[in-house]
Amino acid sequence: MDVDEAFRYLGNFGRYQTLVFVVVSIMGTWFPAWQMMAMVFTTDEPFGYQCTSPGAPANGSLLSYSANFSETGRDNETAVEECYVVNDEMMKNGSLVSNQTTCTEWTYLMKYGETTAVSDLNLICGRALLPKTAQSIFMAGVLVGSLLAGTLSDMLGRKTVLTAASLLEGIFGFGLAFVWTYTGFVGMWFFVGMFEQGLNIIQFVLIIEMFSPEKRTFAGCINGVFWGIGVTLLTPIAYFFRNWRHMQIAISLPSLVVVPLLWWVSFESVRWLVSKDRVESAEKILHRIARLNKLDAPDSFLEKDDSSKPMFALTAQSPSTDDNKNDTSQNGDRNTNEVKIVTGERPLPPGRGFRLADLRNTPLTVRNTFVMLFSWMVSSMVYYGMSLNSSNLAGDKYLNFFLLGLVEIPGYVVSYFMLEWWGRRPSLSLAHFIAGVSGVLCACIPVTTAGGFDMTAVITTFALIGKLGVTISFCVDFVYGAEIFPTTIRNGAFGFCSFAARIGGILAPFVLYLKDVSPFIPLNIFGALSLIAAVIVLVLPETHKRALPETLTDGEELARSARPPYCPKCFYFRRRRMSDTEWRAAE
Repeated sequence: MDVDEAFRYLGNFGRYQTLVFVVVSIMGTWFPAWQMMAMVFTTDEPFGYQCTSPGAPANGSLLSYSANFSETGRDNETAVEECYVVNDEMMKNGSLVSNQTTCTEWTYLMKYGETTAVSDLNLICGRALLPKTAQSIFMAGVLVGSLLAGTLSDMLGRKTVLTAASLLEGIFGFGLAFVWTYTGFVGMWFFVGMFEQGLNIIQFVLIIEMFSPEKRTFAGCINGVFWGIGVTLLTPIAYFFRNWRHMQIAISLPSLVVVPLLWWVSFESVRWLVSKDRVESAEKILHRIARLNKLDAPDSFLEKDDSSKPMFALTAQSPSTDDNKNDTSQNGDRNTNEVKIVTGERPLPPGRGFRLADLRNTPLTVRNTFVMLFSWMVSSMVYYGMSLNSSNLAGDKYLNFFLLGLVEIPGYVVSYFMLEWWGRRPSLSLAHFIAGVSGVLCACIPVTTAGGFDMTAVITTFALIGKLGVTISFCVDFVYGAEIFPTTIRNGAFGFCSFAARIGGILAPFVLYLKDVSPFIPLNIFGALSLIAAVIVLVLPETHKRALPETLTDGEELARSARPPYCPKCFYFRRRRMSDTEWRAAE
């Protein structure tokens, strides 16, 4: 039997596999989610601050001083007193007659009595951009981690790199709590982001490779639910540990404690072992699973053919390749050393990999690539932007963050049924549309109406709907991106999409910084980008229940099959429109 048949024989969700699934999912989603979303509380801005440098006037209690502040922005008339030393000797008849001195010490008013990195490191006034810069540096670490994790896990194995990423995330996260300089803070935070992303990516690959094809979509959906639970659980941690340093220690220690448990409970990916010709090690793991599940195991799970090579259906990191596991039997024997990329009429010579120049004759595939890059970037930017903006919404920031995390759980469940029942393209377009409309409404609805009616509940409701929409769009992007590209460029194109998503995450904090110009700008930007994405993804072809493209020529044919959903007469950008008869025949 091959690897998929072996997992079916052992029971995809057998006792032991379920234990490993739960342990790896908790470690690979909760801990990264805590580190990722902790920036909402770590870099939250104070509600007010007063200069207390020598020579500054005593303006009474900070509470009364901060009465000039509102939740949507600071009164510009008090800006000089916040950042500069201005006393009576410098003033004459209400006018400044001498140069003011830059303030070096402040007393902070935190709305919930918390302590943040902004107040500890005095990231205000002329350094007010530094908290957003720190968030972007963290996301840059996420970008680097996404690039390195896959390569290292392919070289060294899933379990080894997963354990190392968990250990290093815990070490750097724990060390971050003891840093008192901005340079040290962003340096440590960069590595925390790098290792948390590596941990999250590798655990997903390991989870997907644990199951046969028919169970992978379900396993991936449940893994996403674990992420949503992790985001939700961060709220009580942040609520009880109001000092960001104590919170950082609380979310980092579990990554260190769980390492021995992970090493003892989990097992190396059987598929990776087989791909490295370590068949004996793979057999030992399969027999161990059978023994712990109390099943009778055959002498050998992985049969060998006449060439003494193990028979297996190796699954790459992209789950979409699983649908082509019978490709060899349908097309005869293949020379696996020959890269069959078709550009025009001539295949690439053996031994040469794919090059960007090979796309010159595939304009529709190029179009699909840029549309997917934009969709991924928007999904990531809006997802992290809405999460980071939870502290700026009207109402209690802890309750807002809890609800925004909680809504992700049904988001992953809904996305599963939308993908199965409705398809990829309409699901992605609708999800972007929901996120866009909700973002614009959140930005434009006032906290209180002219009649004095409190609109906080309405704003929070639209924020939740928007977060639900962007959670679905992010989930659909992953599935769509793994199916729309031809096999010859799938891994590379999927990597570019992930890269675009990280760029969106890096830009999100700077978009939120525009709230100091106007509180309406950030969410309107997020909403507008989502609405644009909702429109342009309609040019993509539907891939649900369709054979995956193998060559660039197949990718062009798939792109030509696209047409607007439910609108056969709509204007559509394409080289050749299929007639309704041709469409039904293709279906």
